[in-house]
Amino acid sequence: MTKGGRYYPDPLMEKDDVRGKAKVLAEEDTDEEDDQFLRQLKRTQASVMIWELLLASEKHRTALTKALSVLKVSMEITPEEISKVVLLEDGVFVNGKFCKNPNLTVAGDFSFSGLNIPGNTANRVGSNVTLVNVDVLPGLNTLGISLARLDYAPNGGLNPPHIHPRGTEILVVVEGTLHFNIAKTKAVAFAGLSSQNPGVITIADAIFGPDPPINPDVLAKAFQLDKDVVEKLQKLFENA
Repeated sequence: MTKGGRYYPDPLMEKDDVRGKAKVLAEEDTDEEDDQFLRQLKRTQASVMIWELLLASEKHRTALTKALSVLKVSMEITPEEISKVVLLEDGVFVNGKFCKNPNLTVAGDFSFSGLNIPGNTANRVGSNVTLVNVDVLPGLNTLGISLARLDYAPNGGLNPPHIHPRGTEILVVVEGTLHFNIAKTKAVAFAGLSSQNPGVITIADAIFGPDPPINPDVLAKAFQLDKDVVEKLQKLFENA
């Protein structure tokens, strides 16, 4: 400070201040470069993963092509763009199927023809189920509902005991008598289910027809059957 009261900063202090600011700016630049590098690395890893998938086998290529087709993604898409489609970087999860772009929907997404057509009951259980779920009627996506037509052959046609792991069901008989359909006429029923994709697990198939099979000794003890009876049932259901 001069005698007149004017202040002049110490050149050494001023230089230190400049150096400090420069250091902060350099650190900020380094952080930004690190972020850019990590983003690029993530994209590169995604690209490598996609290319590995494409080159792995014909099955992998076919599966990826089908997936992109369902998502209405151009076949000219780059691996980086694919990664944006298949990687959940934003933490968004989908319970069910991805919603189609509204601009790409067609009339067929909201209509189904065939519930008026009797199903073929010429099989070993004498019944046929025509299921209308989100796989055949995409417009059901997120609505939590599906339906089915059930046709029963006369003289014993039945729908084997089963469960729907993702839905409950209500059944309406519109023709014939339905119990075990011991009547001499066919029966028709319609089912409504509380899920767009309720799934089905047929008890007999799940017990006697899984791959790999359940140990027949276990089934024999559980159902109090002879082992040879269990093995005959497994033979019957192994190709069902």
